[in-house]
Amino acid sequence: MATHFHALGLRISVVNLSQIKYFARTKLIRTKTDPVDARLIQDFGTRMNPGIWNPAPEVVQQLKNHLHELDQLKEMERLEKNRLHALEKHAENTDTLQTLFKERLALLKTHKKIVEKQFNALLDDELLKEKVELLIFIPGIGKRTTAFFMAETSLFMGMTSGRSIAAYAGLSPALKHSGNNTPRARLSKIGNPRLRLATFMAALGASRTASPMGDYYRRLRAQGKPGKVALCALARKLLCVALAIFQSGQAYVAEAHQSTWPGDSKSAIPG
Repeated sequence: MATHFHALGLRISVVNLSQIKYFARTKLIRTKTDPVDARLIQDFGTRMNPGIWNPAPEVVQQLKNHLHELDQLKEMERLEKNRLHALEKHAENTDTLQTLFKERLALLKTHKKIVEKQFNALLDDELLKEKVELLIFIPGIGKRTTAFFMAETSLFMGMTSGRSIAAYAGLSPALKHSGNNTPRARLSKIGNPRLRLATFMAALGASRTASPMGDYYRRLRAQGKPGKVALCALARKLLCVALAIFQSGQAYVAEAHQSTWPGDSKSAIPG
């Protein structure tokens, strides 16, 4: 819808649904109808003046669609394999059903190969190729993770600092502290879940490498940080490094990223 109205020359803003929801709560609105919602959104736009949205380049949108399709195909393949496994354990004759399941699995594999071929072709696009070649040298980040970074952030559009990219991915700490209670900080998880998962999996791979990223993770663990806390900190660091490399156009140099976050013995990366 946003893309359609943008093509018509209108000024478009895309905001988080929760912002409208909590804005409505401040007005104590109890009625929910289309006219009421329309006036509420209009009031929100007038008072809050959200930023103007611009669509991502066409190749980035295609990349995002292909990534989503690959995820769907993998999930369907997993379900079919589980159902086939269950059938194979049955005592009664299920040969016909097993044959149908195997045919569907073969079809899904064929579709995956087609989508993966198109996906790889998109990464060779003139707009993306140079950035991909830079980002894949970061420990733990391969072509697929790089594609997620670029697709889910629309080429890091509007990302100006490590704080902004971490918040967008839902990797920012949310501190809860009231009165004499012990302060508790957890991930906010208010952000893009697909980007968060891709970054977390990249951090899991980077934590096992003999690189500054792996050293950073092991140093946090040696300081007594729980495994998930250390992985989340590493995931955030990977995002910050990816953003810096994308914006600067400079290749990854291990020695340049050996500084760590606050709480460690070395200096922290800004943002």
